[in-house]
Amino acid sequence: PCLAVVGILLTWHIARNDVWHFKFSTILGMTIESVVLALPVLALSYAVTRYVPLSAPIIDARSMLVLSIGAGIYEELVFRLAAITGLNLILIDALGVKKLIAYPLMVGLSAVLFSGYHYLGAEAFHMQTFVFRTAAGLFFGAVFVLRGFGITTGCHAFYDVIVVLLPVVTRAQA
Repeated sequence: PCLAVVGILLTWHIARNDVWHFKFSTILGMTIESVVLALPVLALSYAVTRYVPLSAPIIDARSMLVLSIGAGIYEELVFRLAAITGLNLILIDALGVKKLIAYPLMVGLSAVLFSGYHYLGAEAFHMQTFVFRTAAGLFFGAVFVLRGFGITTGCHAFYDVIVVLLPVVTRAQA
């Protein structure tokens, strides 16, 4: 899966004719923006957990940290880059749907798919977590459309990392 992600991103980079250099200031700015954009999703998750706890498997913090970063990258690759791009090709390029109608459809459908994906494993369906994940997917989709793949991936990964590290830091201070 890691090599697939690298291959897809390299292919995307080449297909778009993007430049092959980067500036440290750009990376720093993207990191700060990603952290700042993770905060609304964090606030949403804490608002939801007041009414229903969001469960996560119990594994060590280091493994959860790696899993969080990987999930941010993988899920954004699948549900934003691939899904929204694919829907763009179908709705706008093939069917000629106007962008004002197509973009909300693309973001909404990718958000519902993102939310539903989380129930393919052992987790039981709960409407509260489905609504939270759909709302988070809508937010990530809007960030993707407005800011691109890198910021969206950073935002998602930082949100996941914060959610994993907060309980660890809280326990350490207690």
